Amino acid sequence: MYCGSRRGSVNRQLYGNLHNNGHVVISLVNDPDARYNINHGAMIDTATAARDPVFFRWHKFVDSIFEAYRTSQPSYTKQDLQVEGIQVDSISIKCEPAPILELKKNLDNQLYTQMKDETEVIYMHQKESVIRQTVLQYLPFTYHFKVSNTGEEDMKLVFRVFLAQLNML
Repeated sequence: MYCGSRRGSVNRQLYGNLHNNGHVVISLVNDPDARYNINHGAMIDTATAARDPVFFRWHKFVDSIFEAYRTSQPSYTKQDLQVEGIQVDSISIKCEPAPILELKKNLDNQLYTQMKDETEVIYMHQKESVIRQTVLQYLPFTYHFKVSNTGEEDMKLVFRVFLAQLNML
C-alpha cells in the first residue's frame, strides 16, 4: 500500500507515516503476527480501505491532528505570499474536449467531472478479489500560469492549487 511520502521528514522513523501505519495496524488487528492465519482487513489496501467502517473515523482522527496544527499557526500575511520581482499575470485551466460529452461551448477555466464504474482485480494471500466501485473521473486538463519576472535572476517557483466550488469562494 502506498498512501503518502515521508521524504523531507526530519525523522523518517518517527514522523510522517502516522496515516499509513494506522491503515496497517488497523488491518492487522485481528492477527498482528499472523499466528492464526487470519486474513488482514480491508484497510491494508487503497482499493478496499474505504469499505472498512473504521476508514472514515481514522481519517477524521488524522485530519484533526493536522487541523489542530494548522489552526495553531499564525495567518499568512500578504508579504509571506509575495516573491520580490515576481508577478502572476494570469492563471487559467484548459480542459480537453471529450467527444462523449458533445460539448459545443468553450471549455476554458472549467473542469468537467463524471462518475464512472470501474472494476479492479486484486490478489491478497493468493486469493483473487474483484472490486467494483463508482469513482469520480474528470476530463484531462492543464493549468496555465503566466508569470512575469522583473528581477535579474531566473527563479524556480512552486504553485499550490486548491480547487473549490465557485459558490464556496
